[in-house]
This record gives sequence, structure tokens and C-alpha cells, in this order.
Amino acid sequence: AELENWIRTRSWSHQACCTVPMGNCTDNKAVLDERGRVYKVSGLRVADISAMPQIPLGNPSISTYMVAEKIAQHIKEDHKLK
Repeated sequence: AELENWIRTRSWSHQACCTVPMGNCTDNKAVLDERGRVYKVSGLRVADISAMPQIPLGNPSISTYMVAEKIAQHIKEDHKLK
């Protein structure tokens, strides 16, 4: 009950957008490569709207689904899965 109360009172219900931008590894602001992999962290990818370069004009849920589907496709390709 204490943990649930902490989550309900302190968690942020909005998805952070544009917090981990994709870009070239030479770009100091880039956190991700074009396949969603986090630079300098092995085995970690980001597959949500935080990878978007700017806030989408429409419903952010659809953009999130699109990013997640594309990163999932890259994971399958990288691991040679169908």
C-alpha cells in the first residue's frame, strides 16, 4: 500500500518527448543511433516517443506506436528473427 501510494502521488503521467534524440555519434546532443540503440550502453534501446526530434502535432500515442514498431523491426533484424 505504501509503494502504491508513492507511485500514485509522485509518478508523472505524461510521456516525456524529445529527451533522447537520435543522431550521429559525433553529435554531442544525440543519445541514440538510427536503430534506437543508446550510445555507450550495450544492449539498451529506446523505443518510445522520447526519441522523436520534436513534439508531434497529432496524438502522441500513434507516434509512440510507430517508433516502437520500427525499433522492434530493427531488433528482429539485428537478431536475425522473422
